[in-house]
Amino acid sequence: MMKRLSVLTILMGALVLTHCSKSSPRGDNVIATMDGAEVTVEDLFSRYPQERLAQAADDEIKNAVDDVVRRALFVKDAIAMGYKDSVGTKAQIQSVEDQRLFQYVYEKDILDSVINEAQLREMYDKARYEIHARHILVQHRDVPRAEASRSKEEALALCAHILQQLKEGAAFEALANQYTEDPSGKNSGGDLGWFGWGKMVGPFQETAFKLSVGEVSDVVETQFGYHIIKVEGRRETDVKPFEEEKDRLKRLAARDKAKVLQQLAQEFIFNIKANKNFQIINKNVDALYGVINASKYKVGPIDYVLKNVNFAAPLFTLDGETYGSQWIIDEVNKLDVNAKPTVNNINDFKTLLENMVVHALIIDYGYEKGYHKDAAFSKAITDVQNNIIYNNYVRDQVNANLNPSEKELLEYYENHKNTDYMQKEMVRVREVLVKDQTKADSLYKIIRDGADLGLMARRHTERKYAKERGGELAPFPPGRYGEMGRRAFEMSAGELSEPIKTNTGYSIIKVLEKIEAGHQDYERVKNRVKNDINQEMRKKRTDERFNMLTEKYDLQINYDAAYDAYRDGNNN
Repeated sequence: MMKRLSVLTILMGALVLTHCSKSSPRGDNVIATMDGAEVTVEDLFSRYPQERLAQAADDEIKNAVDDVVRRALFVKDAIAMGYKDSVGTKAQIQSVEDQRLFQYVYEKDILDSVINEAQLREMYDKARYEIHARHILVQHRDVPRAEASRSKEEALALCAHILQQLKEGAAFEALANQYTEDPSGKNSGGDLGWFGWGKMVGPFQETAFKLSVGEVSDVVETQFGYHIIKVEGRRETDVKPFEEEKDRLKRLAARDKAKVLQQLAQEFIFNIKANKNFQIINKNVDALYGVINASKYKVGPIDYVLKNVNFAAPLFTLDGETYGSQWIIDEVNKLDVNAKPTVNNINDFKTLLENMVVHALIIDYGYEKGYHKDAAFSKAITDVQNNIIYNNYVRDQVNANLNPSEKELLEYYENHKNTDYMQKEMVRVREVLVKDQTKADSLYKIIRDGADLGLMARRHTERKYAKERGGELAPFPPGRYGEMGRRAFEMSAGELSEPIKTNTGYSIIKVLEKIEAGHQDYERVKNRVKNDINQEMRKKRTDERFNMLTEKYDLQINYDAAYDAYRDGNNN
């Protein structure tokens, strides 16, 4: 199977890249300095948004400040040590920048051509309100999964009949109960409750949000059928500032305009291939796949296959120049090892080749247009770069050589077994759960008379996750599974219960094992012990390095600036 999405699919799934951070509402915008470099409130808010900690205690804000400052301090030391210029770090940064630029091209050349600032502000204004509405849904046979057999014309005629009754004074709720084909509204007068912008499909919400309270719409068509809508109420809601909501609103708008965006994306891909005169050399690709099929290297990532078959003929052309297997190998080597594609047939290979070439062409196009120099893009890439540098630094300077000996593991276990590695009293059962009491009684008699409970569970139990295990449940402590669990702890190992009434039906259980409370066996928790030691060691090393760098870079932290910044957000 080809493990690579089409370029069109990736383009259409691209998320909005840019994010805007809020500036501090106070003049004191610096929370830390280190050798003259500043960590600002904006840096803090980008990792811990203002609204997230507006109600937080000082200790929680202090922890957030310490985290952001520590990251900045480690990055500063990493750059001084040459991490930014290392071959590995440069390759990681370039890979992420290319992928982000690919997405940014979609935003700039496709998304922004359809969705503009004025539209987003209009959506934002609508998002400031919720409406309470009812509707009557009339379906027809052309609606997917509809049970109605009427034609569209007959559905429209029924809608006209309903509207006429409303004009004559009939109650909307009564007509909804009588006519609506929305199951959730059949006995509630078509009530949809309160909802905000973006919760309903495009044509429905466009109409509903334009109605006044008490007003009834004309017929509205969606993919679900025909709707008649009545607005019962309207109220304001708390919303974040426009700049913070902008990305979410853009995603909602993109969903509503998916067909238009897909068409533009297809045209964009067609044009970018045509401008570079991209052509697959089919006879050579066919010959390559013949060589692959005749070789022993049919299975595996495509770069592994191509390296071993060593096919020299060109596979495609761009602007008259030819490219072959090595180009594909080089491109695949940029991917994470788990993301490397595999192919099973020649059509998959040709699709993969086209996707890879178009992907590379779009990235080149972004650089040619200078999109990588845009302020928003540059800021996002700087954040990515710092994150990569930080992670590599921590990997080498904090997490390296964490390998406690067997003696250390045993000693840690002995010192903590009474607090961290205690086993609660547990019970392990096999169960058949059915909804009907008559069926439960019948199954109980069959099992009591010798039928295999596990086989009965595979055939009849309603607890789906245990079906393949013959009804066996993982060991559980007191308090689980309600009445069934309570009864299980009263029973002895090997005992079979009569049907037990539960909230979901009737359980028949057999106790497989009673597990006494006590220390968990060392071998069973050995990996947990190792993780716990390593976690303590990482914290110790992190604190030691932070304290050392505090002196080295003359770190000064202004916690009051952070407290004030978050408190101002709360007051506002």
